[in-house]
Amino acid sequence: MYSILAEHCKVGRWSRIEGCPDINSSLRVGGITIFGTHAASPRQRSSCTDTDSMAPPAIGSGVEVEPEVSVRNCIVLPHKGLSANQANEIIL
Repeated sequence: MYSILAEHCKVGRWSRIEGCPDINSSLRVGGITIFGTHAASPRQRSSCTDTDSMAPPAIGSGVEVEPEVSVRNCIVLPHKGLSANQANEIIL
């Protein structure tokens, strides 16, 4: 939930890419709040802890995520391979 994947990404079977948006900030497009306290329902807000208050994960172009790998709240630059679980990292 709440993930940004670029073109040409490969995500293996049973892999999970997830994160929580920063519910204290908001992004407005055409007068509509996309992220923020207006977009997140109480149920969605309760599923995110204080340690998850960073932007949703962004996976760059050409990234390959191996099967059964969990990626949580990470930013992954293009053309990387992920073979182990990652959390709260910027992967260069």
